[in-house]
Amino acid sequence: PVTTVQLTNGSGQVLLSSVNIVQGESTGIICSTAPNGSKPRALFQWYYRKGNQSAVLIVDQSISTTPDPITVPGQSDILISYSTWRLTGNATYHNMYIYCQAQDEIKTGSYIKSDEVQLNIVYPPVVQLSTNQSANNVSEGMQGFVFICTIIESNPLPQANSYSWFHNGSIIQGQTSSNYTLQTVQKSDAGEYICTARNYYGEGASNSLDLIVQC
Repeated sequence: PVTTVQLTNGSGQVLLSSVNIVQGESTGIICSTAPNGSKPRALFQWYYRKGNQSAVLIVDQSISTTPDPITVPGQSDILISYSTWRLTGNATYHNMYIYCQAQDEIKTGSYIKSDEVQLNIVYPPVVQLSTNQSANNVSEGMQGFVFICTIIESNPLPQANSYSWFHNGSIIQGQTSSNYTLQTVQKSDAGEYICTARNYYGEGASNSLDLIVQC
């Protein structure tokens, strides 16, 4: 019968609690009867749950079982079986818990369950640019006009100094915080502004805002 079941990523690392999956990218999560194997080969079932809900059987064509298990070294009659769930990261899977269970194909023992693993969908920031007052009619010489770069969503959140600011397509040197302040508005400040924010998984650009400066 089956005595061990574990989940691993594509690199063979055993997953014990959580796994990061990049939004939009395809990844494979592998369930196996390693390291002990079974005799004969194993059958697999995959389950997911959200929060405190009951677990639901995953019925998905992207789940495949390796037709030819490998043998345990030194024990030619003991087989390690594999099943792979290939998924593309999207918000539907975020914070979902998954696990698999296996039983030998002639059902001499009960199903053995793997650890539950939480899916963490990661993605670059989604950013919105706004101002502390209307940008459509700003008087030259106005004090304290502020551009505000707001993170709408991001996983993980960007660091405090991971912002960039652009004026008419050129980067504004030395500005890395979420706010950019014009202490005293000048005519040369007129034009298009964009902010970006970045985390480990990429960079997100905001909408553009046009600053109109009246003399």
